[in-house]
Amino acid sequence: MSIAFFFLGYCSAALAWYFNHRFVFHGSLGKLPVLKNYRRLHTIHHQNAYNHRRNDFIFIPLWGHALLFFISIPVFLLSPWAWAGCVAFAIVYGVKHHRLHNEDINAPYGRHHLVHHTIAPMYNFSGVHPIIDRIFGTNFGDVAVAHVHAESKRAE
Repeated sequence: MSIAFFFLGYCSAALAWYFNHRFVFHGSLGKLPVLKNYRRLHTIHHQNAYNHRRNDFIFIPLWGHALLFFISIPVFLLSPWAWAGCVAFAIVYGVKHHRLHNEDINAPYGRHHLVHHTIAPMYNFSGVHPIIDRIFGTNFGDVAVAHVHAESKRAE
């Protein structure tokens, strides 16, 4: 049973990230006054996704960590295993996201994310789990990745 709750927590966090990325960072919810600053940080991340300043805008700010901590308290109280799954997703996403912006761009999820940052910002919202975009019909695919990657390297 604990493995099921862990998996449920991981998948729930991955879906929460997808919906936040799609509807707040790139959608109309991000235009709400309370979320504008949050969306602005993501816009800066997109503007510096593969240049020399990419690591300055890749991490969640301190206030974001505090918010996530408070949101996670009820999950922990309901199921420590589901909470552990959410934390595992945050760690996996953070490591993979950093790697794909720095060294692992040719990984399958790296190409998926590269397309989101370069030629199709309204697609490929899941970040490191392309299957989520396939499920919700927002998968652009890995078209022209070699060309886009070459162009982004030239821009540095």
